[in-house]
Amino acid sequence: MSEEDQFEKKLEIEKSSTAIRVSKELVLTTLSQFPGLNLIPAYIDKAENNARFDLIEKRIDFLIEDAYLGQGKSIGNVAIELVKELNQIQPVPELRKPDLCLRLMERISNKSRHALEWDPQINLSELEELFSEYKTDLDKVMRMAVHELNLQGWIYKGEAIGDRLGFHSIGSKPEFFEETDVLFQKWNPAEDAKAILKFPGKENDRQINMIKVCEDYKWSQRRLNPAISYLNTHGFITGLNRAGGMNYLSYYINLTDEALFEE
Repeated sequence: MSEEDQFEKKLEIEKSSTAIRVSKELVLTTLSQFPGLNLIPAYIDKAENNARFDLIEKRIDFLIEDAYLGQGKSIGNVAIELVKELNQIQPVPELRKPDLCLRLMERISNKSRHALEWDPQINLSELEELFSEYKTDLDKVMRMAVHELNLQGWIYKGEAIGDRLGFHSIGSKPEFFEETDVLFQKWNPAEDAKAILKFPGKENDRQINMIKVCEDYKWSQRRLNPAISYLNTHGFITGLNRAGGMNYLSYYINLTDEALFEE
């Protein structure tokens, strides 16, 4: 191959690479407009080490490259195909300012030890550290992120008269982990909940001991509790039975008739 041919081939590769990069940006922008999927572009940009989103990004890359290899798909069609695929993931509520929310959500998720109420509790100084790059807009940014997560019913606000921002700390609710562990952890509470309903070691037709579930499935309480929360939220159990000093959201559960349809 002559030097001229090599130059032309290199130029063609660079043009194709640029087109693919721009197309990917367009696809991510399109995804950001869909309720429940607007977190994906922001999270791909922020969390390079998250395996779940790494797979999503690879799928985006594959579909775009496939379109450029003569398959006849427009970028719009690529985006539509992705929306159909990604809707199979447990949906997450649409959030305003997803970049800010994701930063706080990830801190809560990774800091929690057992996925219980006020686990973790994050005080104002930690929030200031988390959003420190915003400097002059720091108070506004913290208030927006906290407000949006509180609006979803995911966190408590510790409030006292005279608090500068209207709160001095925040704490998680179990529902936060139920709905967001699919994003930040290596498990899906909805799938884990199904596994609990199918647990072979039921004490009778209705009751399941959560300590036995942890032992048999080799789950931590951090993984178990969001699944229990899911069962409670969706009416598969009669309620929660906390045991003093134990880090189980419920140390045993009683199944409702609704659970019969899932076994």
